[in-house]
Amino acid sequence: MNPYEVICKVQDGYSVVELRDTERGDCAQLVPEIGGNLIRFHSSGRELLAAPGSIHDLRGNEFMYGTPLLFPPNRVQGGSFTFKGRPYQLPINEQPDRHLHGELARKSWEAVEWRGTEEQGAYVVLRFRYSDHEDMLAYFPHPLVFNVTISLLGGRLRLDGVIVNEGEDEAPFAFGLHPYFNLPGGQALLQAPAVKEWPISTFTFIEGVPANTERAGELREGLSLDRIAPLGSAMVELQEGEERVCRLRMIEEGYTIAYSIGNTFPYLLIFRPNWSESICLEPYSCLTDAFNLPYPPEMTGASGIAPGERVTFETCMWVEESS
Repeated sequence: MNPYEVICKVQDGYSVVELRDTERGDCAQLVPEIGGNLIRFHSSGRELLAAPGSIHDLRGNEFMYGTPLLFPPNRVQGGSFTFKGRPYQLPINEQPDRHLHGELARKSWEAVEWRGTEEQGAYVVLRFRYSDHEDMLAYFPHPLVFNVTISLLGGRLRLDGVIVNEGEDEAPFAFGLHPYFNLPGGQALLQAPAVKEWPISTFTFIEGVPANTERAGELREGLSLDRIAPLGSAMVELQEGEERVCRLRMIEEGYTIAYSIGNTFPYLLIFRPNWSESICLEPYSCLTDAFNLPYPPEMTGASGIAPGERVTFETCMWVEESS
């Protein structure tokens, strides 16, 4: 019997898509109308993500819960940069003079396909087209298409995406995710495949070149989250290769949240919010404000997506029980 099903329902006045594994009791929820935000993942009796109290709480606070999608990730000073000789001016949405996280997390996404099968699990495909938003094309004149598949199978929740440039010009490319992983309390350790750490300011702007710091070494072995103060951040560069897994070990509760990150994301921003008991592990394709940095693109991740080009990305999260 197929244990996987997809339920579309209305919750707090918003359309919600729920992915279910009836055999394991696992469940994931996302809100297409508010950025396609994956707000909840319940697995093995654990809540992996920090969800809003209601969907109403998410509206207006789109970057504070769940798994916001970022384009571009983090901040752009003055909201302006130049790429291939073309100037860009993004909206100032963080005072006094910064652009923060893009608008994908605030816009409505279209659910174009959903099914539950034994082979593929419970899944939904979300789509966002720049060409449907003239206000965004006015400052970013590139008809990019984002297709994101969220799937639940065998206790693992995957986000797989394809981003396509359907325009005639190369577009600047800067993409990231912002998952809030739930911390139940007690001692927690974070292990991440960090090779270098970039020095950053309070607002996570880059302040120098990377180094194999003491904290990068601690992350490889297991860094106590007590070492990261509320509103504290760290920007690290991840090792290359197939095995790129971060692990949040809940010592007293006896389980680990594992989070694998595909090679589209060379950088990881670690952020400790002060409005929820959570930690953010944010995979980025580039550094903060990458197009304005005085370093070569191969250092910063500042890149483009050519006409007809397809960029893929993938992440996966699951629970590991302690032996």
